[in-house]
This record gives sequence, C-alpha cells and structure tokens, in this order.
Amino acid sequence: LEKNPSDNAVSLVVGTEAFNVKNYQDAVKYLGMVSGAETKKASYLQQYGDASYNVQDYPRALRVYKDLVLVEPKNAEAYRKLYEISAKNGTSDDALGYLKKYTALKPTDADAQKNLGDLLYGRKEFSSALSSYQAALKANPSIKGLYKNYVDLVLKYGKPQDQMAALNGAISSGEADAGIYGTLADRYKTSANYVKAIELYGKASQLDPKNSEYISLLADCQIKTGDLKNAALSLEQALAMNPAAVKEYKLLGDLYLQQKKTDAAMGAYKKYLEKAPTDYAVAKLIGNFAYGTKDYNTAFKFYGMVKNDDSPQYLLEYGLSAIQVKQPKIAIDLLEKLRALKSTFPSKNVGYKALADAYEEIGNQKKAAEVLNDYIRIPGVKDPDASYKRAAIYESINPAEAVSMYKQNTISYPKDYRNFLKLGVYYSRQKDGEATAVKYFERVTVLSDTIARVWLELGSIYARLKKDQDMLRCYRKYLEVAPENAEAIGKIGEILLSRKMVNDAMVFLEMANSLKENDPKLMTLLARGYLMTKRRTEAGQLLEKVVKISRGNVDDDLRMVLIDVYLESGQQNKAIDELKALLAIKRDKDVLLKYARALYELGKYAEALSTAEEIKKKEPENIEAQMIIGRVKTAQKKYDDAVETYKEILYIDQNYGPALCERASIYLIQRKYQWAQTFYERALKVDPKNAMVHLGLAKLAKQQKDYAVYTEHLEKARRLDPGNKEIQDELKSVKR
Repeated sequence: LEKNPSDNAVSLVVGTEAFNVKNYQDAVKYLGMVSGAETKKASYLQQYGDASYNVQDYPRALRVYKDLVLVEPKNAEAYRKLYEISAKNGTSDDALGYLKKYTALKPTDADAQKNLGDLLYGRKEFSSALSSYQAALKANPSIKGLYKNYVDLVLKYGKPQDQMAALNGAISSGEADAGIYGTLADRYKTSANYVKAIELYGKASQLDPKNSEYISLLADCQIKTGDLKNAALSLEQALAMNPAAVKEYKLLGDLYLQQKKTDAAMGAYKKYLEKAPTDYAVAKLIGNFAYGTKDYNTAFKFYGMVKNDDSPQYLLEYGLSAIQVKQPKIAIDLLEKLRALKSTFPSKNVGYKALADAYEEIGNQKKAAEVLNDYIRIPGVKDPDASYKRAAIYESINPAEAVSMYKQNTISYPKDYRNFLKLGVYYSRQKDGEATAVKYFERVTVLSDTIARVWLELGSIYARLKKDQDMLRCYRKYLEVAPENAEAIGKIGEILLSRKMVNDAMVFLEMANSLKENDPKLMTLLARGYLMTKRRTEAGQLLEKVVKISRGNVDDDLRMVLIDVYLESGQQNKAIDELKALLAIKRDKDVLLKYARALYELGKYAEALSTAEEIKKKEPENIEAQMIIGRVKTAQKKYDDAVETYKEILYIDQNYGPALCERASIYLIQRKYQWAQTFYERALKVDPKNAMVHLGLAKLAKQQKDYAVYTEHLEKARRLDPGNKEIQDELKSVKR
C-alpha cells in the first residue's frame, strides 16, 4: 500500500484487520484510504466511524456516522454515538435530536431515557422530560440520578399516585434531599398520618438543619399525636434557630395552652403578635386571659388591637378594662355600643353600671344619671348602691328630684341607712327643717349606731335647738364611735367651749390634743379652756408653745383663736400685735372690733376711738363699735357725749341691755339718781342675770344710804359673776 496507495481492496483488508485487532489508529488510516462504491456500504461506515470514535477523532467520527444513518436510518448505535459526540462538542440541539432518535429506536435504554429527560428538563420542555423519566423508570425501576428532576415534574404535572411513588422512589434510591422528605411529609400530614409525617420531617430537618420550617411542622404533627413535650422542644428549637419566625410563636402558644401553661402561652402569643399584629383572634385571646386575671393594663392593650368586633363580651371586657386603666372616654365609646345592643346578654347590668361610672368620672353627671336609670330598669336588677348613687348624682342636677329618689330608696331599701342620712343632711340645711332632719338621723342610729357622721349632724342640730343635753349625748356617742378623728373631736370641743360648756369641752379638746400633738389650733383652743377654768399657768405654757411651734406663721383662723386667748388672759399687748398682723392684710370688721376693745383695755383711748369710728363709718348701726365709743368717752369723762352715743344705740335697739346699763352708770356718776334708777331697772328687765346691773343698783342704793337694798344687789352680783374684778373691789370696800 505504500507503493500502491490507491488499491482499495488491500486498504479495506488492512483496515478491517486492524479494526478487528483493535488497532484503531491503523484502522482509521487504512479505511480512510478506501474510495469508491465501498465507502457507501453500512459495514464500512460502521467500522470507520467506530475506529474514528475510539481514537477520539470526533469530527471524522461525526461525519462518518452522519453518512451511516443516511444509509442505515435505524442504526440506533450510530445515533447514540452521534448524541455523545454532539454532547462533547457542546452542540446541544444536535445532541438532543440524535438522542431522541436513539431512544425512539431503543426505548428500553433507561440511561438514555434519563439523559433525554435531563436535556428536556434543562430546556424547560417539562412534559416531554416527564415522559422520558417515566420511560427510564419503566425500563429500569432501580435507576438512579433522575429523582430530583423527576419528583419536581411529577409534583407539578403528574397524577397523585405517581407523585407518592416518585417521592418514595427518591427516598428508596437514596436521592432524596430535604425538600423531598419535607414534601412527602406534607402529604402524610395532609392525610393525617402524623406518625409517618413526624419521621419524614425529622429526616428533612437532619438534611437541612437550618430550615426551621421542618421543625415547626414536626412540632405540629407531634401536637396532633399528643406528644406535647417533644412538640414544645421542637418549637423552641425552631425559634432558637430562627428568631424571625412568626407562626411558630403561635404554635408554641397553642401548645402551652394545651399543657395548661397559660402564662408561657401568653408570652408566646405576645411575641407572635409583635410580628403579626393583625391576628385579631390571638389579640382577643390575650385580652380575655388578662381580663380574667385582672391584669387590666394588658387586657386594655391587646383588646385595643382587635378590629371590627362588636360582640357583647368584647365590648364589655374592653370597656371595663378601659375604666380600670383610667381611660373613661374610651370606656364610654365601647359601653355605649354595648348599650345600643337591643339583645339580652350576660353581665348587661355590669356594663350599664360601669358606663354610669365612666360618665361620672368625666363629670357628665346628667348622662351618668340617664344610664343609671336604664340600669335600674333592667329586669332582675335590685341594686341599693346604684339607686343611692343615682340620687346622689341628681343632687347637682335636680335637688328636689334627688330628695324624691332618696325617699323612694328608703321604701325600697329600708335597711340602707345612707338614704336616711342624706335626707337628714338635706333637711338640716332647710329653714325650720330641724325636726324632720332629726327624724331621719334618728332612723340612721337605729339602723346602725356606729355611723360617726350622724352623731356629728345630730349634735349640731341639737346645738341649734339649744338642747344641750341631747347635743352632749350625741357628741359623746361620736367620741365613742370615732375616737381617732382628732379634727372632728377638736371641732366638737370648740363648739362646746363657745357654749360655755367648758368641762365637757375640755374632755374633747384634751383627747384631740393627745391624738394630734403640737397642732397650733387645738393647743390654742385648749389654752382658752384652761383660762376659762382658771388654769392660767397651763394656758400660758400652751400659748408659748404655740408661738414657738408656729414661728409666727399661723393662718388667720388660728390667729383669731390665739387673739381671743390673749384677750381672755389679759395679754392685750400680744393680742394687739396679732391683730395688727391681721389688719395689715385686711381691715375686717370683726378684727377691728377686737383691736378696738384691746386698745380700750390698755387705756389707748384715742386709738380705740379712731378704730371704733372707722367701723361705725362703714356700718352706722354697728352697736358693738358704738359701745366702745361710748365707753371711751366715759373713760375720757366726756359724759354727755357718752350719753348721746348710748342714745344712738338705744334708737337702734331700745332693749339693748349693755347700753342701758352703761347709760345708767353715767347718770350715777353725774348724781342723776332718778335717771340712773330708771335705766338700771330697764336693763334688769331685759336681763335679770346681768351682774353689772345689780352692781350698779347696789352702788345707787349705797349713795342713797339704803344699805339693805345695797347688800341685796351686791350679793346677787357676786353670785352671778364671782370672778368680776369690779364686784370684788366693791366687796372689799364693804369689809374695810
């Protein structure tokens, strides 16, 4: 052939022999020297193509195989080689075409069918790919390497029975990934085969440990099988792996709730709502639980997240929670919606009563009363508290109607003392209402004798009626009922002191002082009591203590009491200092009067007269101011002017005893004995127990040398006012 390279026959023999002994390099060389008709034969082309393929001369092999399939179109092996060469060359379209022709000729070649399926899947020809995968599995059920794509296609386009078979096949072949395990688990979960689902979710989680979804689904199935303990562990693991999880918190809450771990459940639900705030059912669940445990702040917060819920329970509990957290306006909005419901529902009465409270809280008394009226009319409601409150609210709306309501309440609830007490207070403030007030107050004492206020009120009424013993009885009962109320006990002492019931007053004042030590006002009142009982040393000590404690900073009321004590104890200079402090703020009539008296006692007649005339200028008929003017003029020996002043007083009040007595005394000084006798007798007629009138008559009798009458009137004066200095001086003059 080296010398005769064109000898086709010899080339063919050498090439064929080389091929047979697998010397493919020589086979390609010598078969390539053949020409003519022999090169059109299938046997030649087959050997030549295979030899070229084996020496990896793919371009030559490709050309030869193409010629071969033209000669022998059903040569499956030639198509397979064409597919392989095209695949190696990267000509995917050619490869796909050749593989399709091959599998059409060799449909039972499982590997080829798998490869065809892969190519089609990559080109998104999913239906054809699915058919190829199914053909591969039919040819070789144990084939591997196709399940990932095949399962994907079956799940999208296959029949349900094929889907389950594909998923199980993937697992059996060892090709299942986490997704396949999870998908199959989903199927078992859907069909309520939770045991199998648990197994598969567990596998999926092992293959993809960062996927918290599988653990969550695993927990859900564990819950379904009653394995709550492991379910909780699974969910806790899922949440630890994925803090951004959402529904897992709800699942965990459900789980804790089934285990009766309510607090833990609420905690999980709250975290869930942080991420899913529109889950109104869960928000309502938390609100309901919080309301049941009286955690009204939490109930209010989570009920507030709920939308479009007009159920009676929701409106009621949300509204009541709003009241508890001091949100009355929100409560009103909610409870008014409840009131608008015409149906009957549990705790309707509770909602109405709460609505009334809310209106009262914002100061809308009229609406509160309106709602209470509706509340009381609810069938079955018999509520003495609400009936009482309704009447109390009406006091500011319609007092007369309130009284009627209280009276009706005394009939409906005859054992409720509050209505009797209210009626007693009402009538005690009405003109000539004391008798009616006493009737109601006494009824209170029958129902309960431990109501402190009723004894104070009764004591006050009896004081006005001048029934001193009844007054004292009531105040003593108050002391028994409320022995710790220093302020009220002190007030009683003050009242008794003002009525000259000194010994009884001292009992109350000393008790009040022991309860409330170092109280300036109580100490001052007590000092006054000491003075009235001639305990001047104790009075002085107390007053010094008052001044020291208060450091001079005392209120006007206390300063007035202090002034009275100074005046009564003869400490006019101190009284004047305090009076000046008050007058610097306001020139009050009562203060000016005390100031004028103190000045008069100190012999500061000009200032006393000026002050009294200031009062008279403002109030021309102020008798007390004119009495000071008269006494000052008498002290200044301006007797005629003094008489004129007393005349003015008697024009105002012709039976004013002190003026009659003072006018008579001037006449006595002027030796106008008949006029003196006349005015002393008029004064005595006005007040038979006026010691100074008797003293004046005694002096008059002495001037007339009628010593029997003198002795008679002087003795009467002594008995009426044994501590009076003028009377004592006159008695001493007799002894001398």
